[in-house]
Amino acid sequence: MDDLHQLAELAELADLHAIPRNIIIDRSNSFEDLTTQEFVARFRLSKESAMMVLEKIKPRMGRIRNQRGSPIPHHLQSLVALRYLATGNFQLSMGDCHEMSQPTVSRCVRSVSVKIAVLAVEYITFSQPAEEEVAMQQFSLIAGMPGVTGCVDGTHIPVKSPGGADV
Repeated sequence: MDDLHQLAELAELADLHAIPRNIIIDRSNSFEDLTTQEFVARFRLSKESAMMVLEKIKPRMGRIRNQRGSPIPHHLQSLVALRYLATGNFQLSMGDCHEMSQPTVSRCVRSVSVKIAVLAVEYITFSQPAEEEVAMQQFSLIAGMPGVTGCVDGTHIPVKSPGGADV
């Protein structure tokens, strides 16, 4: 009987000193879990636009692992980065929302931002001098804002004149 007691005690001690295993968290997928309005409120993009971004950058994306060594799926990497860019929240808060550490959020944001920046030449254009006058007239008519040739996300960006004849 003493042998059985000793075996039971050894089994309990072995359980206490067992090496914890990596736990892969079943994270939710915002593409599936959020309504269209909820998605736009959180990411400032439609689901279709976010999916297009993901499809464009996915071939260039590498593996990012969390601190436990588990890989972060590509869609989650891009959603974390897009939400960070949309809200400007602290990375620690973003990590809390997505059950990952701040350094992992930082790696996702950096990786996805670099991939998106590569696409800039494909999507960001400036008006040609001949088109600027038409754009200024349209902005003036629509919004009563003279001298405007374009906007970014509806945000006013003051541009300091470099000087010269057009000052």
